[in-house]
Amino acid sequence: MSTDPIEGREHAGARIHLWTDVGAVGPLALATRTGGTVIVVTRHGPHRESNEDGALVVCRDDATLIAVADGMGGMNAGEVASRITLERVAERFAEAETSEALRHAVVDGLEAANAEIVESRLGAGTTFVGLIVENDVARTIHVGDSEAYHLGRRGRLKARTLPHSPVGYELEAGHIDEEEAMVHAERHLLTNHVGMLGMRIELGAATPCAPFDRFLVGTDGLLDNLMRDEIVERACTNDEFEAARLLLEDATARMASPRGEPGKPDDLTFVLHVRARESEAVED
Repeated sequence: MSTDPIEGREHAGARIHLWTDVGAVGPLALATRTGGTVIVVTRHGPHRESNEDGALVVCRDDATLIAVADGMGGMNAGEVASRITLERVAERFAEAETSEALRHAVVDGLEAANAEIVESRLGAGTTFVGLIVENDVARTIHVGDSEAYHLGRRGRLKARTLPHSPVGYELEAGHIDEEEAMVHAERHLLTNHVGMLGMRIELGAATPCAPFDRFLVGTDGLLDNLMRDEIVERACTNDEFEAARLLLEDATARMASPRGEPGKPDDLTFVLHVRARESEAVED
């Protein structure tokens, strides 16, 4: 997919916007076909020449997919893994014939990408997290420790993905708190990712959508530098462009924290989707 990601490209009646291995993009606003705005941010980390993260937005008439991937592996292999994964998911999602087939389409894309990466023997892998937003429900699909948030009005957390990592499981079980997790020596370890035999795809339950709901997917450049309540507070700032700016600036500032304080220099990518009022009509 070599087309301009801002303009996107048409595929099977959908419009695909894909960013991989780009230096700095955003906050950049796009309109969806289902009503609402998507804000995209991606940039390579400090002292890095490449960006192993990727961001994806697919606009259909009946649904919107927002997704990010965080690649890993030497010799640019991480960039390849994240690109392959987002490309395969985008194609399958665009080609789905009915709204009922959307989840299966994303799963098919992940399985195709996993097989391709494993067979390439690049020693590469990537996380993936996606949020499918339809008229009345939203669903998460993820592999790895990139996270998705579904937020209601006033920041009420309707749904969140669980990181596939030892630290994520310890935090969820209550064995450690979030401050301990942020500085844990094994925070970078994963138990599951695209590009491994035995990859596991986790499908979230459908959660009801309402006007003004917000949806956020992000890589660990965001998640390792801001606490969850900090992310929610900023993501729910009234103006969505300002919300994205705050997330970007505060995560970037935290990366420069003195040693010993929470903060981890890394590639930073997130996509924020804000639903429109029911009366708003938005064109792609």
